[in-house]
Amino acid sequence: MIEKEIVESSFLTENSIFYELSILIGVDSLIFVVVDDRKMVLALKHWRFEIVSSNPIENFKSTFRNEPILNLNFKKVQIAYSSKSFTLVPEKLYNESQSETYLKNIAEVSSWEEIFTDYIPYQKICNIFSIPKDIKSYFLDKYPEASFYHSTTVLLNSFLRLKSDLESKKLLLNLSTGALDIIFIDNGTLRLLNSYDLTSGKDLLYYSLLIVEQFGLEQSKQAVWITGNIDENSDLFLQLRKYLPQSQVLNSYVGLQTGPKFQKHIVLHKYFNIIHFPVYTNDPNL
Repeated sequence: MIEKEIVESSFLTENSIFYELSILIGVDSLIFVVVDDRKMVLALKHWRFEIVSSNPIENFKSTFRNEPILNLNFKKVQIAYSSKSFTLVPEKLYNESQSETYLKNIAEVSSWEEIFTDYIPYQKICNIFSIPKDIKSYFLDKYPEASFYHSTTVLLNSFLRLKSDLESKKLLLNLSTGALDIIFIDNGTLRLLNSYDLTSGKDLLYYSLLIVEQFGLEQSKQAVWITGNIDENSDLFLQLRKYLPQSQVLNSYVGLQTGPKFQKHIVLHKYFNIIHFPVYTNDPNL
């Protein structure tokens, strides 16, 4: 089921070889954005799969069969995989040959998974994660030159670029189906990046307040930025503000241009991660 769809009038099929395609995939969804060489957002589409399984290949196949844009040729393709299986290692301690060992310390790694590593330049850390080999093979068959990343890499890098002042404590909550990503930055230093199971609104409140307590933050004064799958006027958001009154959605972006359809129909905080994906992969510090 398509949840959101915009294609600007400036999108030209015959020019796709000059465009970049960014895809964010999870077990229950696929979102893509297309930008041109000026980083103008030309198209954004979001599918929510009604039948969810541990292996979403069939859902991906159906999406590709029915979406002409995904079957075009692009100058550059990058794919972000969303999962709770990842770990961070400081760059100075990172040894590529030990990548699987790093990840096995916090998660089970199966023989049918492949290990990847992202680099986060603004913190000089490596994000190590796994992707099922069949998912990687499926997308490489479609896009042989595609690059793979973890969704939290894009999230953290984008948040750091937007909130770059060093003299404050920053807390970001990113909600997706079944998962809550939390980032805490203390005076420019990353103190926490983790993903938690999200089964109800109680989980959001529990983990948010747990982090506030863990780092000794002032509950009434701490600024909290919200992105992802939450409505600003929902009961859940209002309940969160009751406990963390400085909570607000992150409706801003950097390094992009947007057209009239995007500005009219896209709620920025809901697509924060995917719209910043092409900015991250073009960062000169990478």
